[in-house]
Amino acid sequence: MLIPLARLQHSSQFSIISHVMKKLEFIFGILSILALLLSLFLVPGANMAMVLGFGVLSVFYMYASFALFNGVSGRAIFKKESYFGIPRIRLIGAALTGIALSVCAIGILFKMMSWPGANNNLGMGLVAVFIALIVGITRYSKSKDAFYIRLFKRIVVYGGLALVLFILPSEVWIDFKYRNHPAYREALKNATADPSNQELWEKVHEEQLKMDQED
Repeated sequence: MLIPLARLQHSSQFSIISHVMKKLEFIFGILSILALLLSLFLVPGANMAMVLGFGVLSVFYMYASFALFNGVSGRAIFKKESYFGIPRIRLIGAALTGIALSVCAIGILFKMMSWPGANNNLGMGLVAVFIALIVGITRYSKSKDAFYIRLFKRIVVYGGLALVLFILPSEVWIDFKYRNHPAYREALKNATADPSNQELWEKVHEEQLKMDQED
């Protein structure tokens, strides 16, 4: 049976745009990890790049995972026919896994930036990705669908990183990252131990200005 030219063109566009979405995910993922590593050595601009990378990934997974994980292109997300043949349970699973990854990305960002609420976000994200992993393994054992492999890869990367940061005490992280700035290090440790104390955070800001001037 001959396939209409219009359908072939639509399929080609669908494949290209889907590929672009994956490429964007990959680029921002690499940016996030690279910025994370550079931030360990206080490289100028690393924190800004990390906020951009993990922020975009969080939004991406929160709102586009149901399409991304199922190979639906950006232009076709809001077209009903794009989801023809995709089981509803798979769409729901992709969306919920995306939300879990989004929370993990925010938790990682908060932990790296020493912002209040980091461990809460990491904990919620880890519980969610663990559930997604167990459900995914169960369903993959029955269907062997490559869809679940795509989920597992992302869970291993971001869930694994979230787990490491969740286990790692904040004091250890702060001591290493700001090893050459004792005054800022102590101010930040005091503030993170009592996050509701505004005076302690003002002290952090004051010491940060001094640190920036030193650099």
